[in-house]
Amino acid sequence: MKISEISYRCLLSANEELLINIGESVSIYDIKGAEPKKLISLNGMRHGAYAAISPDGKILACSNTSGHIAIYSIATGEIIERSKGLSAEGRGLYFTEGSKQIISSTWDGRIFSFCLESGKISVLAKTPLEQTELIPISDGEWLLYGAGYSDAGEGIYKFSTLENLNLEKLHSTPTYALNSAAYAINSAHIYIYGQVFDEFSSKGKDCVFLFDNESGDFGEIAVLDDISPSKILRPRKRWRSGRYGDFTCIDISHDEQLMLLGYSDAVVILSLVKSELVNIIKASNVSSVSFLSSKDKILIGSWSGIHTVNLE
Repeated sequence: MKISEISYRCLLSANEELLINIGESVSIYDIKGAEPKKLISLNGMRHGAYAAISPDGKILACSNTSGHIAIYSIATGEIIERSKGLSAEGRGLYFTEGSKQIISSTWDGRIFSFCLESGKISVLAKTPLEQTELIPISDGEWLLYGAGYSDAGEGIYKFSTLENLNLEKLHSTPTYALNSAAYAINSAHIYIYGQVFDEFSSKGKDCVFLFDNESGDFGEIAVLDDISPSKILRPRKRWRSGRYGDFTCIDISHDEQLMLLGYSDAVVILSLVKSELVNIIKASNVSSVSFLSSKDKILIGSWSGIHTVNLE
């Protein structure tokens, strides 16, 4: 599959029959056949940032870099509801309570909901975090992490009720820098990309962390500098922040054996079982990576388009 359209973020439907691409506009593709077919380009959403598909697959929610939210019918592309939100850039976008509400968070640490029936925006909490990342961990339960305004506030939090939201701090993370754009969910495990710092060095080690939703345990599981040799890729440009460029995205295979790490210069495939490098796919301006259910293919979105690659 190949789509020649700039992609800042792409999203697959649960049955992998539809692809939502956020590029210069928001587009819906039918990808059931041998060749992808663009169904519609949506109006009313410039500078798109995030998207979510309702549990019944009938509604699409989109937000942009100004924090505005639009709700669309996937069948017709018509706008069902829209809001300016909190007029601040959000982090993530999810349906909750079926298809009745949207929940999101902002860069400055606010958690808010958008009721689709009333059109009301409600600020649920102001957290001690910035660059917050909101992650669904089960039906009605959420994890929150990001950079803290202080070491005392920095950490991983959990909450479960929207009406009377109370944050429960699970872990303090003053020596970690958890990347607020980087996580992948699989069963009871959440994998997070970030860095570990110590008191003797100002430069952190790139790591992958694991949060176990059942036990509540959290810690690093792989130090990427120990796994990925730099000589495989061309020498990095001086302005790039890492050997493969800037980190952008992460995904985990369904059996939790393999990990995809997207960078601006490459997609790195790692074995979690053996803690070793499997392959490096050269690419430019990678924005999203996903394992497909077929197991032998992955989906790569970039500024130059969207395409599938065979794992073998």
